[in-house]
Amino acid sequence: MSALAAELHAIDLGDQRLNRRARRLLEQLGAKPTVSIPAACGGWGETRAAYRLFDHPEVSAEAVLAPHLACTEEHLRAEPRVLCIQGTTELDYSTNRGIADLGPLNYESRWGLYLYPTLVLTPERVPLGLLEVHTWVRVSPAVSGSRATPTARSRRRRACAGSRGNAASTRSPSSSATPA
Repeated sequence: MSALAAELHAIDLGDQRLNRRARRLLEQLGAKPTVSIPAACGGWGETRAAYRLFDHPEVSAEAVLAPHLACTEEHLRAEPRVLCIQGTTELDYSTNRGIADLGPLNYESRWGLYLYPTLVLTPERVPLGLLEVHTWVRVSPAVSGSRATPTARSRRRRACAGSRGNAASTRSPSSSATPA
């Protein structure tokens, strides 16, 4: 059993059929992470099934990521020191403005959202996984007066104690997580 299959064993989307479909799809996407969904699925029927899964009301990013986040927390508790690395990615949907909850990026003509994942590595650069993911949409000052608002926040607690501003934090396996 692959590490991905072991993580996905705990996925719970409220229905065994959804769980099986999600496991199969995520294994397909994980086997070919650099290709599009249709290319990873290998056929129109599998591609349609993938999009139907994404459109299902019980399927959310939080529900799909939950087993991976839990495994990452378990892995990092076994390490005496970890690095929590955050980055920013622009998801540009300028050509598809029909998607709800998008906002302007660096120019009003560019439309999308920002993704802020927290990756966890050992000091030797061994990846332990993804700890949390935040998405933010910048709202036009004319619309709300504020620059950025959260659209979806991870409910995960930051498992890197004292990581606010520190790239590394020392942890013992028995220490508890502190909220972000």
